[in-house]
Amino acid sequence: MLIGTSSHQSAVPGHILGYPSHVVLTVSVALVLVFQVTHAHDVVSLVGAYGLTEGTGAATMDSSGNSNTGALLNGAAWTAGKYGFGVLLDGVNDHISIPNAPSLQLGRTGTIEAWVRINSGGRWNGVLGKAGLSDDEAHSYAMEIDTARRPLCLIGDGTRINLAKSTTAMTPGQFYHLACTWDGAQLRLYINGALSKAVTQTITPAANPSPLVIGQYGGNVNYLGGVIDEVRIFNVAVTQANIQLDMAAAVESSPDVTAPSVSLAAPSDGATVSGAVSVVANAADDRVVAGVRFFVDGVAVGAEDPNTPYAITWDTASVMN
Repeated sequence: MLIGTSSHQSAVPGHILGYPSHVVLTVSVALVLVFQVTHAHDVVSLVGAYGLTEGTGAATMDSSGNSNTGALLNGAAWTAGKYGFGVLLDGVNDHISIPNAPSLQLGRTGTIEAWVRINSGGRWNGVLGKAGLSDDEAHSYAMEIDTARRPLCLIGDGTRINLAKSTTAMTPGQFYHLACTWDGAQLRLYINGALSKAVTQTITPAANPSPLVIGQYGGNVNYLGGVIDEVRIFNVAVTQANIQLDMAAAVESSPDVTAPSVSLAAPSDGATVSGAVSVVANAADDRVVAGVRFFVDGVAVGAEDPNTPYAITWDTASVMN
């Protein structure tokens, strides 16, 4: 097979705020002699991102681009967080309140994440909640820590809930990264990037007009006594790998809007190939590339390659001359 001129096109419908780029490299044999290479960012919708970096004042910026600004209420104070500043909450009535917005109405899929440090057990510590009542069923989504210091998360449709609860107890005074995802099939709870509990998802969270609250459960109960930092909210179920990436980095203060660059390094233009061929790509991003995946005529070839040089072995006999 003769390798013809390669063309490179950018298709960048969106980008994950704070995530490395996952480049999709598509090798398409439109004609026998032509390869077309296309790359694109993954599209993951971050609807709320609170790095809590301000360190002063009574407001915290939403760096997702959705302008869901939060207000620090009742004495919530700036303190040292997991990365830079965080917010210290007294467990009595301190919290952060974010007005209701369409972007915060999560449906069949979603993710909520935060770094949390509790002062003590023996009490409920609410991490965040979207509800105006304290009833579990009234919450669209929520995450909290029970009296035995075990994290849990839930989604509700107004009359029913799905709940995932860990058997692992948090140690007071230590930061833990808590994440909850739901993808239409399962509700999953992660602690420090490891899956702690998964249950079958049987409901779709119902929208409600209440504010999103950070540092309480919703309905003005179960206020968090401790520190919270790096809160992220997505309207899709984030993968475990990306949750682990979130753990390792602070929420960025501005969206990443620069597309990655990609090129086909081998085979060279004009080369004649047969049998098993090594296909190699170069990829770069202004932040970091997490991996490259190859497609031939729309069919994936191999798994995503996270390491440079990005390469696959392609059986050319699978494509007609």
